[in-house]
Amino acid sequence: MLRGLPLLSTYQPPPLEGDLATEMRRLAAPDELAAPYEVGSSPTAAVASPTAAVLRRECGGGNASGFSPSAQAHLVTSHRLPGRLCRQGAFKSSRAYIGQYSHDGSKFIAAFQGEGVIAVYDAEDMINMKEIEARQLRWTITDTALSRDGRHILYSSINSTVHLVDLGGSWDRSESIGNVTDLHEALELTGARGDVDDYHTGVWSLRWAPGGEEVLAGTADCCFYLYSVAQGRTVARVRGHRDHVNAVEYMDGEAGTLIATGSDDSLIKLWDRRLVSEARRDGGCVGTFVGHTDGLTHLSAKGDGRYLLSNSKDQTLKIWDVRRASDAAAAAAAAAREAPRFQWDYRWMEYPARNRLVEHPADGALRTLRGHRVLHTLIRAYWSPAGTTGQRYVYAGSADGIVRIWDVLTGQVAGKLMPNSSSRQERTVRDCSWHPFLPEMTTGAWEDYDYLFKVVLIGDSGVGKSNLLSRFTRNEFSLESKSTIGVEFATRSIQVDGKTIKAQIWDTAGQERYRAITSAYYRGAVGALLVYDITKQVTFENVERWLKELRDHADSNIVIMLVGNKSDLRHLRSVPTEDAKAFCERENLSFIETSALEATNVEQAFQRILTEIYHIVSKKALAAEEANVAAPSSGTAIKVSEAAPEPKKKASCCASG
Repeated sequence: MLRGLPLLSTYQPPPLEGDLATEMRRLAAPDELAAPYEVGSSPTAAVASPTAAVLRRECGGGNASGFSPSAQAHLVTSHRLPGRLCRQGAFKSSRAYIGQYSHDGSKFIAAFQGEGVIAVYDAEDMINMKEIEARQLRWTITDTALSRDGRHILYSSINSTVHLVDLGGSWDRSESIGNVTDLHEALELTGARGDVDDYHTGVWSLRWAPGGEEVLAGTADCCFYLYSVAQGRTVARVRGHRDHVNAVEYMDGEAGTLIATGSDDSLIKLWDRRLVSEARRDGGCVGTFVGHTDGLTHLSAKGDGRYLLSNSKDQTLKIWDVRRASDAAAAAAAAAREAPRFQWDYRWMEYPARNRLVEHPADGALRTLRGHRVLHTLIRAYWSPAGTTGQRYVYAGSADGIVRIWDVLTGQVAGKLMPNSSSRQERTVRDCSWHPFLPEMTTGAWEDYDYLFKVVLIGDSGVGKSNLLSRFTRNEFSLESKSTIGVEFATRSIQVDGKTIKAQIWDTAGQERYRAITSAYYRGAVGALLVYDITKQVTFENVERWLKELRDHADSNIVIMLVGNKSDLRHLRSVPTEDAKAFCERENLSFIETSALEATNVEQAFQRILTEIYHIVSKKALAAEEANVAAPSSGTAIKVSEAAPEPKKKASCCASG
């Protein structure tokens, strides 16, 4: 079948016609301030300065008084697109499933899988303002929704409970970031009371109703739910699809009367909220969009009640017009027409027709956009901000780590936001968010790895732990390195036997006053580098005390290596190598001498301990496999003490995640 499909390279987007094209040209190509718009071209920078524009307005120039909406947008940003990496922050060490600006652009909300937290950042400087530890978490936080006033946030996981948290109206940074007194109100969709095994009703998508009175949820049981916050109960449950409902959206920004749902059955359906009822045969469905050949991952409404953007596992974005939706009979007939379908699993397989042009014979979309990769997770797509671009663009994350920006008028990619050039692997961007008023976009990326190992650096202050860390992770050394306060960490990925191992390395303070703090970070560590200074006998004498503390607080099976640092100062040596080797033989530790200054044996030290941890884990995984227990896969956080490491991916709970 693939041989009969045309090559994707032959595809040329047709011109966009109709009302949407007219609206885009009017809003996004201001003729009074910019160069004349040419069909097939992207917007150009303003040719008139703001001063000249104001003078022209005051002299009565233009077709109307004042500035048009397009002129206002052009004056603010000249239709600039985000185009380069301006700052990069490793907010957390695990995968970011959610990353969105608030409606007013003042906050940035991010949700992380490994830590199971939702973090609220000040959007101006990305300072962490608050963290919310998710309750009843299964696998990950699948979605969040911030209320328009910024006071309440919803979050969901792969079970039937949505949680509501009151963020309050004060954002005083002197307050604790992690407030254990936060109230998490459980909104039970099915009455299962948050049973974590109720993954059959796992929530994939959440939306607040525009007025904030209801919560809309798309779930794994082929349904969408409407939950009344005031009544504290589900007021409607509609089984509207034949597969998971991965995406829900309100089409109109104010009234909230028109709902869109997208499913793994490849259909998008429209529902009139005033008609939604389980008693109705059609459930209140007022239209269907047919055109995708695989499951939906995300929906984004333009906000005018008319146009909808969809993202799909068929590797396309599509733009739809509500006025061209099919009724039930027409949709059934269109869906029945033979369309290319493939048996594959997007979580770990490549799209079978990656380089081929796959089209539905009854495609009713206004525009189809291509070029990104929809793999691994429910990747999201959005309209560009109205205030600065006139919504002329749409943008989406991708499994290749590139955020693409498409020009809706031309159908071509107008810009690409590339990952950091120093990255050695592709990173999946699941979510991305364009600031509502600035030409700035923030993305959340996944670094692909097979195993995540936590390793701690311990030892007296001044032995060189921080420089060992910086030499291994960044190949840097500082002669003016200061003592660590509390803890710091950095990451680096290496290859061991064809597997990608991500090391999360924690540098702990050596001063006595920080001992109570740093010992808490031993928990969960699978490896430790116990460092002393070969020129200072006292640092070696204290090794025994550090070792006891580590064994008291860490897992009994932790892999430990003794490291004699500053071997470049061999002429000042006060700790004989033989003494260190004898200690290691007695305590069953491995041993190496290093120089962070000269980069001697630093790479070897980390390679050796990570390889040893991996071999221990591999043996346990093999034993687990022989016992018919799934072995760990991509991104597993490992505890070497476990009889069988927990598998990262489970088909039962990750069919759409």
